[in-house]
Amino acid sequence: NTAKSEVASLKDAVRTFYFDIGTFPRSLDELVRSPGSDKWDGPYLDRSTVPKDPWGQDYHYDYPGQHGEFDVYSYGRDNSTGGRGVDQDILSWE
Repeated sequence: NTAKSEVASLKDAVRTFYFDIGTFPRSLDELVRSPGSDKWDGPYLDRSTVPKDPWGQDYHYDYPGQHGEFDVYSYGRDNSTGGRGVDQDILSWE
């Protein structure tokens, strides 16, 4: 549940960044550190760093995305595609 909640929060933060800047971030780090734009009104997260997933891995971010304008996801505990239970992928497009 933590990963699902964090993926949803990251997705919302990416959208807010887009509304402020007019483009999507190149990386999730731009949600907490200005990319140099005077339109940046962040940080867009409540933390000073981008969180790790519950298994200590970085969340993945693709822009452009394969499932939408951008994709945010975790590969779960096994940190590989697919899986069941705690190994199941957490995907922003589902």
